[in-house]
Amino acid sequence: MEQGQEPQFKQIIRQFNGNLVRYVIIGRQAVVLYGAPVTSFDYDLWVSSEDRDKVFGVLEQDGFEASSEKIDKRPLVTFLKDIVKIVIFFVKAFGKRINFDQCLKNSIIVKDKGSDFFIRLASPDDLIKLKSFREPLREKDREDIAYLKKLRKKLV
Repeated sequence: MEQGQEPQFKQIIRQFNGNLVRYVIIGRQAVVLYGAPVTSFDYDLWVSSEDRDKVFGVLEQDGFEASSEKIDKRPLVTFLKDIVKIVIFFVKAFGKRINFDQCLKNSIIVKDKGSDFFIRLASPDDLIKLKSFREPLREKDREDIAYLKKLRKKLV
């Protein structure tokens, strides 16, 4: 598949990879990419705060509008273009449960067969920690956690 024909999110990940952006796909989209029979219409990424300029550069060049200015240094920025929504978390840690460097180190790299494309997913264990963070838990987070626990058993 030529780059111009790739889905928009795949093009963005290709640009992140090319610009050495340190990211991890988190949220329900990661669960979907692990094979869960659920849907998600947005993309949540946890990105090193040191790569903020790179992220804004890639997404603004692609025509995305940010919910805040780059100089605001907000820990959460939503980028929108048409119907595509990308939520970026620029935080070093989510409480004491998990920090970015550990999540990046634990992440799983999924490669496209026959191409140089890859995407970095939070590990099932880290996704469980991230999904357990919200109080009270939403029903879809409970579903995702149950799926990830079953998946974790299969991977062992």
